[in-house]
Amino acid sequence: MAHDLLKNCRIDPTQRPFKLGIDEIGSMCVYYEKQCREMPGLFPYEISRKNTTIEMLANESNALPPPFKKTKGGIPHTNFDEGVSLSKLSNL
Repeated sequence: MAHDLLKNCRIDPTQRPFKLGIDEIGSMCVYYEKQCREMPGLFPYEISRKNTTIEMLANESNALPPPFKKTKGGIPHTNFDEGVSLSKLSNL
């Protein structure tokens, strides 16, 4: 699965993690979410929990990641290209 993620995100598997850019990390996050949606149970899986398998977690209520809601600065946007009006941000 890790090889598939790196291949689909066009990331050199020999690249040092601290040299990855924001675009590469973002691409990995999007692809990992796709993997989690295709394999229920992957999202809540923790390798440190030795007695729990992905198959066991597939039937849990949190087997899939929550839906992604596009927001920017806490304000929902349907189009990120329009930006965020500073007058709408109350916490500045």
